[in-house]
Order: sequence, then structure tokens, then C-alpha cells
Amino acid sequence: LDTDPNHCGDCRHTCSRPNATPSCAAGTCAFACNSGFHDCAGTCVTDDDVAHCGTSCRACPAPPASEATCDGRACGYACYPGYHLCDGSCRADTSPATCGTSCSPCPTRLRSTAYCEAGACGYLCDAGTHDCGGTCSIDTSTDSCGSSCSPCLLPTGGATTTCDGRTCGFRCGSGYVAVGAGCEILPS
Repeated sequence: LDTDPNHCGDCRHTCSRPNATPSCAAGTCAFACNSGFHDCAGTCVTDDDVAHCGTSCRACPAPPASEATCDGRACGYACYPGYHLCDGSCRADTSPATCGTSCSPCPTRLRSTAYCEAGACGYLCDAGTHDCGGTCSIDTSTDSCGSSCSPCLLPTGGATTTCDGRTCGFRCGSGYVAVGAGCEILPS
């Protein structure tokens, strides 16, 4: 009765606790948590239990967009899928303010919106503009017209060049009429 955990202190008393190895000393039950478990107020909990972490048996906090972790001794956290760690916070993988593992902001460009995708920065030209070698040119600009981003050639006569977003053209001024690729003075 003094040392048998199956009859500790009394023939009908068995020392038992989940996830623990029992012992009996001087008729009193004692327990040692099994490997991979630790004692928290008389209960053997797993070493990775985030609700009872380490010898303090305290719950592990987790910042937004993360999941708490416990390695048996100390709390930690892991960012949710679709987030990455930046200066102690979990930031969205698509955030242009903290893009990629370097957590750098995406560069801004005139007339565009920056984006982050798969850890790499990019940009989209605003409506009414098109990409011309890394800058967003206005669709009606005669200096960089269409997908070729070429300047429109000045037609002959009293004409003004135009660009409709895709192709160059021209417009005749007052007193002129379109003839071929240019303008001529109206006949009297």
C-alpha cells in the first residue's frame, strides 16, 4: 500500500492521470508527465499547448493575422497563409506598403497604382493612360501615342496632331481643309 500505484494507500485506490506515469510513495499518489507533456495545475498538457505554454502555463498571445505557437518553453506565433512577417507584425502578401520578404514599399509612379503579387512589386496605369517604358502616358498625348509610344508626326499645312489613345491623327484649323495627310487652305 505504500509503494504500489495500483493500490496506493488503499487496496481499492489506483493512481491514475491522463498523459502521466503514476507512482506511489508512503501511500500517496504522485505523477510525472509523460514525454511531450508538462504539468499545469495538476494536469499534464502537451508541450505545444498554446493555452498552457511552458512552466508558467499561460496562454500564448498572437498578433492579428497570426496563430499562436508554443515550443514547450516559450510562446511564439506564425503568420497565416497569405501573410508574411514585417517588423513583428503579419502583413498581407499583397500589401504594396510591405511587399516581399524585404518588407519594402512598392515604388510609386505618376498616374498609376502600385500592387504587390507573389512578393514582387508592379503597377497598373490609371484609366486614360497607357504604359510607355515604365511611365504611364496620357492616352491623348501626341508625344507617346498608342502601344508603340511613338510621337505623332506633324502633318503638313495648318494642322494639329492628335492621338485617340491608339493611333495618331490630325485636325485642320479654321480656314483649312483635310487633303491627304495634311491640311490646305480653303479655296476662295
